[in-house]
Amino acid sequence: MRLPLLLIALAVIGCRPLDTGAPIDESAAGPQSAVGAALQAGYRIAPLRVIDGDTFEADGETIRISNIDTPETAPRAQCQAEAALAAVATRELEDLLGVGFEGSTSGILPTIHREGTDRYGRTLAKVSLVTGGDAGEEMIKRGMAVRWAGRRAAWCE
Repeated sequence: MRLPLLLIALAVIGCRPLDTGAPIDESAAGPQSAVGAALQAGYRIAPLRVIDGDTFEADGETIRISNIDTPETAPRAQCQAEAALAAVATRELEDLLGVGFEGSTSGILPTIHREGTDRYGRTLAKVSLVTGGDAGEEMIKRGMAVRWAGRRAAWCE
């Protein structure tokens, strides 16, 4: 009695027992993975580490996203609220870059459009995500950044 109920439950939720012998239609599954699709499109996997909401390290190079400003992390934060916002912005950039997924320290290297260096020696660049979007614009859309205006934004007012 339990076996028929289990089979009905599996049919209702869209699962099937693995031992049915029925072939799996892989053509209906789409691309194997986002990583596989990105690699086929010419992207590569590289060490990635997010430092804060507008800065990350890619393959040993420190990149400052040039078109945005995000809150500063401690100890540079002007208040506790800014430090808290910075932690959220850092996680959002990790999400955008796919860093830290299941503990990974690598990700799909985004396209980096270098524009020069800043006074700290970081590469200033616009960053195109694997999805084709601009990382800075996406951080603004998510409410994690403001457009860079030539100086730090006031996050504590």
